[in-house]
Amino acid sequence: MPRYWFLLSAFVLSGLSVMTVRLDAGKKDTTLQSLVSHPKVIVSPLVHLEGQAGDLYTIEGQWTLQPYKPIVRMRQLSCRERAHLMRQKLSAQDAFAEAQNESFAPPGIEWTYVSIDTHVIGMVIRGATGRSIHDLMREKILAPLSLQATPYYLTDGFGTAFVLGGLNTTTRDNARFGQMFANGGEWNGRQVVPRDWVETSTRASAQTEPGKIGYGYQWWIPAGSVPGQFLGRGIYGQYLYIDQINDVVIATHGADRLFREPGVQSQNEAIFRLIAESLD
Repeated sequence: MPRYWFLLSAFVLSGLSVMTVRLDAGKKDTTLQSLVSHPKVIVSPLVHLEGQAGDLYTIEGQWTLQPYKPIVRMRQLSCRERAHLMRQKLSAQDAFAEAQNESFAPPGIEWTYVSIDTHVIGMVIRGATGRSIHDLMREKILAPLSLQATPYYLTDGFGTAFVLGGLNTTTRDNARFGQMFANGGEWNGRQVVPRDWVETSTRASAQTEPGKIGYGYQWWIPAGSVPGQFLGRGIYGQYLYIDQINDVVIATHGADRLFREPGVQSQNEAIFRLIAESLD
């Protein structure tokens, strides 16, 4: 039985041409909307850029947070190691994350999607650089894109960004970030994110269930896709679908209360793929 989610706004780009714009529920082109979990895909290249800058170092010789492999290693830290890392380098204001001291499996053995892991990555970056996530992200990733509207992060009372899902942007600017990744990290002649990181981070590397959706460095890779097809997604219908093969980017903001229903995610991904292939 067909279903439709409450789509607030959508942009479809083919190359640099805007093919479709949809705005509903009183939304304007300049309306800032929450991306919830989807901003994880913007944190991913920030980790790499800080690694290249030499801001992530080995801590007490026990594990490595060095350039080029930081997320791989962070993903394999045990809860004990994470707690020690945060006590040594990071603020006690992130007490909730620090209190997570139990694990369902040894590190590196089994994968599951846990949003607080992205917050821990943000804590590491803040502790290593002494700067806020929103300042670093604005300087190194968002400013080069010449965004239409100034985005903002939800923060706690200490001014700490809700890294795992608090970024608010316009749908057009979300698509602009997606187009930069579709271009291999390049925007207007500037290499904002290294091309090799775009390729590595959008490749399925997590130990997900065979035949199911894959996961890279904060990016999702739909089942049956080929290299160059990947997406970011957040609850209630936030998506950034990128198809480098067909040079198509689809960005949506939504309010779908049924997003957790069986088959909803895969149906939406199939719709995005059909749109991308039809524009080839």
